[in-house]
Amino acid sequence: LAALMVFSVFAGTVALSGGAAAATGGNFDTFTNGTPDEGTTVSHTINFTASSDDADTTADNVTFSLPSEANVSGAGAVTINELSTNGSDVSSSANAQFSDTDGDGSTEEIVLNVADSSSTGSTAIVANVTVDVAWEEVSSDTQVSASATFEDGASTVTDSQQITIQDVGGPGGSDRAGPGGTGD
Repeated sequence: LAALMVFSVFAGTVALSGGAAAATGGNFDTFTNGTPDEGTTVSHTINFTASSDDADTTADNVTFSLPSEANVSGAGAVTINELSTNGSDVSSSANAQFSDTDGDGSTEEIVLNVADSSSTGSTAIVANVTVDVAWEEVSSDTQVSASATFEDGASTVTDSQQITIQDVGGPGGSDRAGPGGTGD
């Protein structure tokens, strides 16, 4: 009886105290072709899931950030395969924005604005896009990071994956043999 009384007071305190709305469960499930060769254009599929207990109806954002070594030539290089909230497809109403974060003239950040019509306090986001990325030349195998962020207006959750850009050019130069001992 004493334990029941103590636990019921504790449970009542927790229930009445409430909590701040938060984005949770950000999971960057997939970044396909995670070891691209330098100087090539590679099609990558990115899959990200997250959830929110934010009960407002303001737009939520899913942002894919690629490293500065990645060059995406704008909207034509991005295909939204799936974008859904609580199991409903919202890809046709998603307002995608593209940003050149390092000023080199190409896109490194893709922001999908997702209308949040849920006032129930729970939203599950599934975002799956295909992105054609032109990878820059590197002087050696280079490990970089791509990230996905879900922002629900009250908080954010981010997850990332490592990518290794493969140096395939070798030492090269005008007086040395190229890959395989042939060519410049």
